[in-house]
Amino acid sequence: MSDRRDFLGQLAGAALALSFPFTAGAADEAPDTVARAVAKAGRQRMLAQRCAKAWLMQALGVMPDKAGGWLAESVAQFDRELAELKVLGSTAALGLLVRLNADWRSLKNALAQAPGREAAIDIFARADAVLNSAEMATQAYEKLSGTRLGWLISTSGRQSMLSQRAADFVFFNALGVETEATRAGLARVRADFADGLAELKEAPENTSRINNELALAEQQWILFEGALADSGSPRALRDIATTSELMLRQLTVLDDLYAALPLRESVTMSDG
Repeated sequence: MSDRRDFLGQLAGAALALSFPFTAGAADEAPDTVARAVAKAGRQRMLAQRCAKAWLMQALGVMPDKAGGWLAESVAQFDRELAELKVLGSTAALGLLVRLNADWRSLKNALAQAPGREAAIDIFARADAVLNSAEMATQAYEKLSGTRLGWLISTSGRQSMLSQRAADFVFFNALGVETEATRAGLARVRADFADGLAELKEAPENTSRINNELALAEQQWILFEGALADSGSPRALRDIATTSELMLRQLTVLDDLYAALPLRESVTMSDG
């Protein structure tokens, strides 16, 4: 069985190499190129969750027109950045990009379904698959970077994903989809976000601008948590949709600031 898995992995890598050409030295790309790949792969995590959120809003009748715009915007950005990742692709991430591409196609097809509870069950599983694939790709690029910068970009991007995942869990629960899993998932997201924020606040690489934006993100998160705690009415669902977008806007500022930090080659991550 392991031989078969190895063969399939090699086949997938070869397929991507044929479909998406890249230079032979891609694994030795400049550090700033790898940092961009970390940011783009990390953003795929968020975009998959935002796609699900917008689709769920339509299913629940929560600002459906605005949700349709967010969905179209997120799908287009995912497609664009996945194509850019393929150009930046390194040998270390080939098979992972094949998997991400396949999982995204599956989710994208599911998002074309008419909103409803049965389709939402499908979206729940497919969005999770994309999240897992994107997380593995992000970790591969982060490891390839070998620097604290890669970790900072990945961690900041994960906060953006969590802001959308929190809203997803509330909306799935409102539709009666995987209610136990969504309640547990929301609690886990809230804890993970607090942990991630604490880690970023302690980063010695932070500039004064980053520290200021982190403080604003913390304030915004408190407001968002207030909305999450009161999710039992149509108005509450609307508030969650709105505050999740405000939260994302603030976190995107942080993502961009971390991605713009100069690489200090002396500050590297340990192999462990």
